[in-house]
Amino acid sequence: EASLWLRRSKRRSRVDGKCSTDGRQLGREDPHDGGNRRNLEALEALEDREDRGDWEEEAFVEIARALLRSGSYPPAPPPLPPCQGSAMEDPYRSGRLFHGPAFQLLKSGVIGPSGASSRLDAAAASVPMGLLHPALLDAALHAIPHDRLYMWSDRIAADRVAYPARLSELRLYGPIASCDEVRVEVRFDGFLATPDLPRFKIQLITAETGSESVCAEMILVEACFPKGPLGSAEPRQRRAFLRDGEYVEGLSLSRRCDGTTRLSQAEIDASDWMPGTIEALYGSCDLEAIAVKEHLAVRERLHPRIVCAALPLSRPGVELSHEGGEVVVRDAARQEAGSQAVRQNRLDLTPLQEFWDPLIGISSPWLGKDLMEGLIQRYVGRVVVEDPEAFAALGGRGAIFVGNHQVQIESILVTQILAGLMRTPLLTMANAKHESRWIGWLMKCLSSYPGSQAPRSVVYFDPQDPRAMFGILSKLSAQLAAGGRSFFVHCQGTRARSCRQPTDALSSLFLDLAIERELPIVPLRFRGGLPVEPLEAKLELPLGHTAQDYFIGAPIEAAELESLPYAERRMRILDALNSLGGPVATELPHPPDAGFSAAVDSWSKQSGAQKVESAFYRVLEGVENPSELTRLLLEGANRGRLLLPAGAQGEWLHAFAKPLFGPRGPVIQRRP
Repeated sequence: EASLWLRRSKRRSRVDGKCSTDGRQLGREDPHDGGNRRNLEALEALEDREDRGDWEEEAFVEIARALLRSGSYPPAPPPLPPCQGSAMEDPYRSGRLFHGPAFQLLKSGVIGPSGASSRLDAAAASVPMGLLHPALLDAALHAIPHDRLYMWSDRIAADRVAYPARLSELRLYGPIASCDEVRVEVRFDGFLATPDLPRFKIQLITAETGSESVCAEMILVEACFPKGPLGSAEPRQRRAFLRDGEYVEGLSLSRRCDGTTRLSQAEIDASDWMPGTIEALYGSCDLEAIAVKEHLAVRERLHPRIVCAALPLSRPGVELSHEGGEVVVRDAARQEAGSQAVRQNRLDLTPLQEFWDPLIGISSPWLGKDLMEGLIQRYVGRVVVEDPEAFAALGGRGAIFVGNHQVQIESILVTQILAGLMRTPLLTMANAKHESRWIGWLMKCLSSYPGSQAPRSVVYFDPQDPRAMFGILSKLSAQLAAGGRSFFVHCQGTRARSCRQPTDALSSLFLDLAIERELPIVPLRFRGGLPVEPLEAKLELPLGHTAQDYFIGAPIEAAELESLPYAERRMRILDALNSLGGPVATELPHPPDAGFSAAVDSWSKQSGAQKVESAFYRVLEGVENPSELTRLLLEGANRGRLLLPAGAQGEWLHAFAKPLFGPRGPVIQRRP
């Protein structure tokens, strides 16, 4: 007799002090040396570990037990005849089974009124075969309609799904992995005790010498559970939601009506019949946490497991209450002038501040920070991370970010955001012509502020000179490999004129550098800043001063790119980029801000300032807690005369304010 034990415990995280369940150590009884000796040794070793203080509530739980009998092979029973019925759909393609390629051995099958026949490719498995060929034994169960057992018995309800629970008997009549193709016969065999415990007889049949023989036979008992709202979904949607972590509209435990989400503990328990299912799916088993995540998932169209981590700068913006044993979640609202309730949409820029403030070396508030944070709040709606865990793993590594290009301001803002989230300095590549335009002026102002130690964040290249980019990358190569720097580039090289224009260009220089230095390439897509119908001119700022969404894709490792044929490497990146946030062909611009647009036009007409600089001025007007120089600039604009402070700050403010005030705007005057 042998038992398998799982050590389960709650680990106290070193990062945030929270506890998470974690299975750590497998022990196994040995019937030849005193039963529990190995488990006791494992326990003693665990107690002596160096990090014993990080663990709580340790315990071993028996998860499996079996009676094993060895010896010579017994005579094999006669093979069951093939089942008569209709051709079986591919269970992997249809989504009824979630198995990955290593376990996809079923080649064809027939399903009848009380059983099924299937053909398995035993040689296709990449799982080690050992003596029992576990992948083959697993695939022997793939012909069972686990979610449609009502086809074989009217005593099994349509809202039940079955999972293997007990192997009552497994008899081997010869080597189980001795040939390439195996015929499997499954027969419904009644119930162990109740209709919730259906039983099946299964034979694995080979034909090595021309005649068929049974190499293994088993009696399997499955346990039926309620499908619940998640298990009742169409198979492909179910697989996408449960296995792949994709958002599927309408798939949730909670009920949603008129923008309100309601969830009870009973609804969670009804789907948590296999311990750990809900926690694995949602990252929590707490009623309130799940309700909030499902509410946010619908609002943000993201999977509830990742919705919080996938929006690193977004505030939940929800209100929580309890009504009649249910948790109720609504979008939070705030009162504006005229008692009009509107949804909060401000980003939480704390992660960016924690990185940039010490890096720049300016501890007190200053005008440059007011402007950059104001621009992010104005022109960035959401920052969405497709794979939060993989993105977090980029910390300390260099990476190549490649994105589409809608409007000019995104080139500046993405630098601030990516560097802050990765906690690594990032360099954005820009066309050399922009050095003499507003981008060059803004970057020069920000870096020349008295006391600033800001590292260079933009590098300019001449697209007409093929050697220019090569030279830049050559200088960056060592820093990238050491993890001290990342860079971002618009791989199209020029701005689009329609939001539905796909990105179809990417220099091979970036692919070659990624492979040479073993750097991940991260696709990034800007959405919502352009109209559907192509514009005549390219935009500096999003259409109608709307806010774009920034979608950060899953990192694509150099090893994956290197494994692809050269011609397919570029398409791997571009396909990932163009699919972020939804199909390019259906993208729509985000709603414009008519009020802010009118304010920008008004200042531009009044002062003669260009539209971009006028937008900067209006952004500064909306800063909630302006710094001293910002307040001085705004007060001067209101009075029609800006009196500059003495010294270096005054000279800096003069250079900054002049483009914002324009030729007809407020007078800028130095102190006598």
